[in-house]
Amino acid sequence: MSDETDEHKTNKETLASLGRLTAALKDLDDKSPNGQLSHWRLPAAAPTKPKRQDHDDNDDNGNAAHPQSSIPREVHDGYQLLTDGSSLISATSTKYTLVSKISLSDSTKLAAELLQGCQLLATGALIIHSPAAGCARSTRHYVKRATRAVVATVTNLIAAFVSGEVAEENHEQLAAQKCGSVWSACDAIVGGKDASGKFIRNVIPKGNRNAMRRDLLVFGGECNETYEEFSEVIELGAMDADEEEERASGDDVAGMGGWDEFGGLAGHQYTAKELPLATAALALIKCSRGSINASLKACECAGNEVEKNGDADDEVQALRRKAVLCWIGKLHDMARTVGEGVTEVGCLLYPPLKTEDDLMEQVENQRDAILSLTELILDATPAVDAAEGGDGAAQSIIPMSDEVTDLASKLRSACKKRYEEAKEAAKE
Repeated sequence: MSDETDEHKTNKETLASLGRLTAALKDLDDKSPNGQLSHWRLPAAAPTKPKRQDHDDNDDNGNAAHPQSSIPREVHDGYQLLTDGSSLISATSTKYTLVSKISLSDSTKLAAELLQGCQLLATGALIIHSPAAGCARSTRHYVKRATRAVVATVTNLIAAFVSGEVAEENHEQLAAQKCGSVWSACDAIVGGKDASGKFIRNVIPKGNRNAMRRDLLVFGGECNETYEEFSEVIELGAMDADEEEERASGDDVAGMGGWDEFGGLAGHQYTAKELPLATAALALIKCSRGSINASLKACECAGNEVEKNGDADDEVQALRRKAVLCWIGKLHDMARTVGEGVTEVGCLLYPPLKTEDDLMEQVENQRDAILSLTELILDATPAVDAAEGGDGAAQSIIPMSDEVTDLASKLRSACKKRYEEAKEAAKE
């Protein structure tokens, strides 16, 4: 009986340690804007497999495993720790589940190994979040989310055994389900192929380029969804005079067109006065979607310039690389503002437009965000800190493709026009 008590105490201490780890991970800063980025994309030889115990810093050919490059050692080490920790947890969770089903007292060492794996993960996440790593907000966000997911699933697995939940009736499959959740969370970090040979989906994007692109693609998808949703409403046209009178009299159920049409699109219509403003605001959402697409393409052009000056020892080229990376971070922050603004506009677009002033204020904010973004693309001149020196070469305009400049120019004109249309509609 005393052995069982000691065992439960040990497992509870492990759970307490995981709880403190969870709290520490929650406090990691993945919300602050992009600082000085250290890299655009990771090299093809980025760590994908756990490091052996006897591994040294040289590969089989005697070359440095972490070559002297423009990518900080912190980035390599951070991702390596994430991979090592996930691999350890994935393998140990299977053993822990099998042993604990027989005797929980025999699995205390395995619980300690799971904790060790989580500590490796947390250390890797902490390194990725450090200023020295130079990782973008998007990169930090995906690493933090994936790390917290692994720690949470490990905590749930151990807690299920400690509480005795897995031994309860009708819970025969619970242990396997908890273990499977751990595997899935670890796979999102390690990646690779599953047992059937298929590539694992929903793997975290590694490196600034992949993470920033995924964020922009998510924002672009949200723009599409918002645009399609309100396009359907606008295609219905303005409601007739009887419907307007019904809404004004209060007979309409929350703008749903009465109980008979509750849940359908029929009651979700704009009045003749509201329709022009909603149409102009929707057109601005279309401009927002285009500006995010332009940002994706502009970042690729700037990324090519970064790689062109990748591992150069020349001071001016190194300064140029740093300046272009700073420009990419600034552009991505602006694109995020545009993407988040679409959500704000969408929230105010639902009929009836009870807050036209609020909608116009948000439309104006969205116009400013789009114009700032397009101006930055059209005048793609990276800023260089005067204290760092450098000549004009470091500050020369970043080469953009004709496609990007044409798109940005059209978006700027369209954005101004749509705002004026919304402004006129609001006056009526």
